[in-house]
Amino acid sequence: MSVKDGLWKRPAQKDIAAAVLGLSLLFGNVGQTLIDQEAMHEGLDASETIAESVFQTLVQDGLYDPGATYALVGAPCSSPLFFATPLYHKANGYAKAGGPWWDGSELDNRAWYGLFHYRLGLELPMCDAIRYEQLARSMEVRAMPLYPAEGAIQEIDGVIVIRIS
Repeated sequence: MSVKDGLWKRPAQKDIAAAVLGLSLLFGNVGQTLIDQEAMHEGLDASETIAESVFQTLVQDGLYDPGATYALVGAPCSSPLFFATPLYHKANGYAKAGGPWWDGSELDNRAWYGLFHYRLGLELPMCDAIRYEQLARSMEVRAMPLYPAEGAIQEIDGVIVIRIS
């Protein structure tokens, strides 16, 4: 085999092409990971801001009582108070903290509880799962304005309901 035949050039070209492809995939993966991390950070910050505002409103309006039961209905990302940069919308769905996967189920209720309890260190007793799902689907709650508008916090059948979105 001689170098003139070009047999040595072909494997080198394939290796270079494979390396370029591998580096491109690696760069894209790292880039998406950074976007996802930023979305998680922004989503948590925005969700915490909404939760803090709700808690302050409850205290100011005399509606906070550790013995009361609460339900925050709706996803933070659908609230008019939710702020995130355009990067948030480029992230994978699972990375969007406070994100669009909230569906009015009991999982939303637990997410709100976790946000208040673990992220903010505040105790806001939530209603049970069955009651939450009933409230989230009720026409009475759907007719409420969105927080922070007047009327976005109402007591319904012994539960203080805050409509977020």
